[in-house]
Amino acid sequence: MISLKRQAGYGSLLLMALVGILALGSTVYYKTRMQQPESVRETYESTAEELREISSALTAYYRDNMAWPATINDLAAGGYFAGDAARCGGGGTFQSPFCTAIFGGQVGDDYALTVNLLKESVAQAVANQIPGGSSAGTTVTATINRPFQSALYEDFLQRVEDPSNPQRTELNVDLDINNNDLINIGSLNVQRATFDNGEFTTANIDRVEAESIHLGNNSITYAGNQL
Repeated sequence: MISLKRQAGYGSLLLMALVGILALGSTVYYKTRMQQPESVRETYESTAEELREISSALTAYYRDNMAWPATINDLAAGGYFAGDAARCGGGGTFQSPFCTAIFGGQVGDDYALTVNLLKESVAQAVANQIPGGSSAGTTVTATINRPFQSALYEDFLQRVEDPSNPQRTELNVDLDINNNDLINIGSLNVQRATFDNGEFTTANIDRVEAESIHLGNNSITYAGNQL
């Protein structure tokens, strides 16, 4: 009877030790699994953010130049995209956080960015996070559509009246004529005018404030309150 109890005690001890080892192994395995996906997730989220920033830079470039860049490197040369020089050893501006090159080129009226992310699951995850994103195998493509004409010209002065958008016919900055002429003006309503030289066929003036008025070889001047 004592022998049977002893064996049962040893069996319980062995079972508890086995459960402890399994629990420890599960904890290590779980931590390893949790750390690895988090690292990969952060990396592909960074890649998605990178592609979104380049897409915005491309749209800004098109707005300013009315055309896509000849090469993607024109974005860096024009100051539209700086990238992260510290990433991937500081090698290139256009690299994903996976240290694979990002390529770009015009496709019809649109522009396409492509990058090989080495893993199909990562490529699918990135494609789902970017506008115009799609994946084929391990390659992600981001398609940037050409901006609509209305969006391209929203900051330009409009030559015809738009009652719903009166600001389209209002200037917010000084107008530099650059030594050119303004012709065929029906009427001019100004608060203040400065002329270096003015020629008027007919001038209706309510008030003139002047130090002197020159009439041919003669002039009208004043001294004190005397003309």
